[in-house]
Amino acid sequence: MSELDPPVFTEDLMRAMGIHHPCTLRRHIKAKKVPPYDKVITQKTRYWFRSTLVKHGLLPPMEAHAAAPSQPTPAE
Repeated sequence: MSELDPPVFTEDLMRAMGIHHPCTLRRHIKAKKVPPYDKVITQKTRYWFRSTLVKHGLLPPMEAHAAAPSQPTPAE
């Protein structure tokens, strides 16, 4: 894991997917719509690497996520 591949915790993924209940996420994992966790530390502390979720199409790539600031429009 590095700065370029940050961890994504369950709450973060649920927020990104618009899921409000942990049971719904559990059903998605069981149906293989969401990959299994990359790292399981304890029963409550587990996460995916961002690259795993990007590869499965669940999160946008980092370039799209951290978009460059927009250019100011010229005054007419």
